[in-house]
Amino acid sequence: MDTSAEMLEVARRRCAEEGLRNVVFEQGDAQFHAFSAAGFDLCISRFGVMFFPDPAAFANIGRAMRPGGRLVWMVWQNRERNEWSGAIRQALAPGGGISVDAGKPFSLGDPAIATELLSAAGFTSIDFTDVHEPVFYGSNIDAAFDALTGFHLVKDAIARTHEPTDRPLQRLRDLLQAHMTPEGVLFDSRSWIITAHRAVG
Repeated sequence: MDTSAEMLEVARRRCAEEGLRNVVFEQGDAQFHAFSAAGFDLCISRFGVMFFPDPAAFANIGRAMRPGGRLVWMVWQNRERNEWSGAIRQALAPGGGISVDAGKPFSLGDPAIATELLSAAGFTSIDFTDVHEPVFYGSNIDAAFDALTGFHLVKDAIARTHEPTDRPLQRLRDLLQAHMTPEGVLFDSRSWIITAHRAVG
């Protein structure tokens, strides 16, 4: 399930290329979607659920899972532990303020907050595994630049700037150059793999 028709089309095409026939794709918002009650054994999300603005979304997912069903989510840790966020924002708007939306990717970065939300939604055995791996933005500067300029955080910063847009974009290119490695453009990052089970009984 995804809110993006474009993402789902890519997923369908890749699924067909692999010859898989046991997958169903549906456009919708998992926060509010009327899933069949207790219909799923496993819920997986990679960098998606931290954008849910309403805690009721977690309860909606909980209701869709069978007792004992397993949850596996990957989310960013706190902003301070993710170099890519601060470095990119600083390049685009040196000394500038942070937009209201800037904290959303990190809303589940605090294990205490994530545990409270999941417990309230009926999950138990909540555990956090630290993942310390670099973020890969592209094999070269141009590829990384093209990828990043499509991101909301870059579009938002460009929309808010009072400079000619070529200046922050050049600073972004310079930043990518500074992070170019033999493996591509890499930034330090930290995330959590959160696992939990739907309560039984």
